[in-house]
Amino acid sequence: MTNLVEKSVKKHIEPLLSFLKAERLAEGQLEILKSEVERELTPLSKDPPHLLEGSLDWQKISDNLYKDKNKKRSK
Repeated sequence: MTNLVEKSVKKHIEPLLSFLKAERLAEGQLEILKSEVERELTPLSKDPPHLLEGSLDWQKISDNLYKDKNKKRSK
């Protein structure tokens, strides 16, 4: 995992995990959530300009990144 991903997870995801733990989410579920976030962010950290290409709007970024998955769902 890249340093950029580690910093992002530490800054943004760990506080969320603390909240979810207080809400009594199982430890295994928290670990799965953290792992999935890390897995999704790692490829993006290798090409940061692509992540921000054309927009800072997360919905537009997400639509662009997952356009192939979204096409399959809409059929």
